[in-house]
Amino acid sequence: MGSAGEDTTRRVRRELDVAEALARGGDTDAAIAAYAELLPRVEEAFPHDRFVLAGALDRFSAVLSAAGRFDEMTDAQERAIRVAEGAGQTPENLARMRLSLGDRLRGNGRLDAAIRAYARAAETAEPETGTAHPAVVEAGIGMAECAADLGRHGDALRSYRWVVPAARRALGDAAEPTRRAEAGMRASASVRRRRIAAVAGAVLIAVIVGAVLWEQLA
Repeated sequence: MGSAGEDTTRRVRRELDVAEALARGGDTDAAIAAYAELLPRVEEAFPHDRFVLAGALDRFSAVLSAAGRFDEMTDAQERAIRVAEGAGQTPENLARMRLSLGDRLRGNGRLDAAIRAYARAAETAEPETGTAHPAVVEAGIGMAECAADLGRHGDALRSYRWVVPAARRALGDAAEPTRRAEAGMRASASVRRRRIAAVAGAVLIAVIVGAVLWEQLA
C-alpha cells in the first residue's frame, strides 16, 4: 500500500514537472490543460502536504495569466493563498504570493485590483516583518506605481511617503527599487504641483473676470 502511494506521488510530481516545462516553453494551452487535469490528483496524492497543491495552483495561475485568462488566474491564485495559509505558510511567503497576484493583475492592466492585492500583501507581512522589509516595500511600490498609472498622484504620494524611507532602510539608498520609488515620488509630486498650480490659476482668472464684470455692472 505504501509503495503504491509512493509511486503515485512520484508520478504526479513528474507530471507537474512536465506541465511546468510546457509553461516555460510557451505552450500555454497545453500547460493549462495539464494543470487542470493534474490539480485534483495533486490534492489526492498529497493530502498531508498541502504546500504541493499551493505551489501547483500558483504555477497554474501564472500560466493562466500568460494566456490572458484573468478571472481564472485570480481564482487560482486566491485558492493557492487560501491553501497555503491553511497549511501554516509564513506571513512573509503568503505576502509574496499576494505580490505575485498583484504583479499579474498589473501586467494585465487591472490596476485597481492590483492595488488591492498589493495592499493585502503589505497587510499580511507588516505585522511580522515591519515596514522595512523587502516584501512590504515591493507591495508599497506596486501600490504607488499603480495609483500613478491611474493618474491618482495624491494616492501615489501617500504610498511613496512611507515606502521610500522603508526602502532605504530595508534595501539601501543605491538599490534599484529604492531609486525607482524616489523617482516615482518626484514624478508624482511634480504632477501634483502642476495640477494645483493649474487649479489656482483658473481660480485666479475667474476672480479677475468676476471683478471686471462687477465693475462694469456697477
